[in-house]
Amino acid sequence: MAAKKEKKNYIITFDDDSIPTIKVAETLGVDEAAVTDAVTAMEAEYDVTVIDNLHYQELGCVSAKMTAQEAEKLRKQKGVLEVIEDFEVRAIDFMSTVKPSMNGEELHTNEPIDSAQEDDSLAWEEDLIAMDLEEMLYETATENVTEEASRPKASRELLPWNISHIRAPQAGRKALYGAGIKVAVLDTGIARHRDLIVYGGASFVPSTRSYNDRNGHGTHCAGVIAARANRTGIIGVAPLSRLYAVKVLGDDGRGSFSWILSGMAWALRNKMHVVSMSLGVPVAPTAALTRMVNLLNRAGITVVAASGNSYGTQFPQVNTPANCAGVIAVGATDARNRIAPFSSRGGTWNQVSLVAPGVSIVSTYLANSYRSLSGTSMACPHVAGAVALLKRRYPTASPAWLERQLMRTARDMGTPGYDPTYGAGLLDCNRAV
Repeated sequence: MAAKKEKKNYIITFDDDSIPTIKVAETLGVDEAAVTDAVTAMEAEYDVTVIDNLHYQELGCVSAKMTAQEAEKLRKQKGVLEVIEDFEVRAIDFMSTVKPSMNGEELHTNEPIDSAQEDDSLAWEEDLIAMDLEEMLYETATENVTEEASRPKASRELLPWNISHIRAPQAGRKALYGAGIKVAVLDTGIARHRDLIVYGGASFVPSTRSYNDRNGHGTHCAGVIAARANRTGIIGVAPLSRLYAVKVLGDDGRGSFSWILSGMAWALRNKMHVVSMSLGVPVAPTAALTRMVNLLNRAGITVVAASGNSYGTQFPQVNTPANCAGVIAVGATDARNRIAPFSSRGGTWNQVSLVAPGVSIVSTYLANSYRSLSGTSMACPHVAGAVALLKRRYPTASPAWLERQLMRTARDMGTPGYDPTYGAGLLDCNRAV
């Protein structure tokens, strides 16, 4: 009997997506004062573990603590669209045994670079002085920069094989390297790193005030998107885009679906341009997620998510949140354009949109270091960076148009035309812009 009365966290989605707080309270059978705005509470660092009812005002959703019997009763109530138990979401990557150092060619030892890539690298190095000047001028005119990592005296900057592979350097020149485009990285946070500038953010992990990363996953993804042109370390896809650290996963790389919703609501309220989510879980999309993605898209915010690493399991198809309509779902390939064996594909809902490098990806990591990781988590930020470049070049373009542009300019892989494994093909930033 005791187990049946145990309270758990549930996500309740109402038919009315603009339901007022007083109506939420009436439906739940509580006082209006017992219903708290979710994003405000978590951003203000309240101890949400002791708050029973968190209202997502933009969504018409509430995260509420109740028994299974109360949840079942609520499902039958008029005006309630969906009641689901809150569930765990995880960062989706694999640690490599390769641990590149901060100096010299070791950063490139994970994959071979062909002659064409070497040519790109040389061209990119020739542009570094010009990029440094652009960056300096841009940041001088930019307000609200929260911090900039100190830049050590360095010899030269390296172009990772994956950044060259998707032709980001050529695209960057045309799209001013994504300058000014705001990218919210919903992950484990972002650590201080000489290659990264974090312009702001928030933590939605209960009892965790800082959006600092103590796991490494979010910092790695951030480097793929926007590692700076600072003559040291590596370069990202859109090195002048603006990173925002939205911590929705704990230091163990795990979080709750309600935390993800809070992070997405924060991105909506703070008018981000791109949301990058290298996280997921092998379940069907929920009504709350579908509604949130629609809201973000309608606000002009493009949502990019990793397809998942569950191929070969009982749930081989695209994971949530990537399987939600309106999300650009990204699969992973290796340096030889082969689909990664773990990369989720196909499915009943939203399919893989396109693929990007996701095997042996060297990027920024904790303690000013660099590390090689693999996973669709690593593929996702390549596309998020590409969206930043496109958004800079076509500032009025809708998320739907941006996705179509990426897909129709992708390099066809696998079966000719679209297929559920590679989607539209391999990301090609240069063709896209």
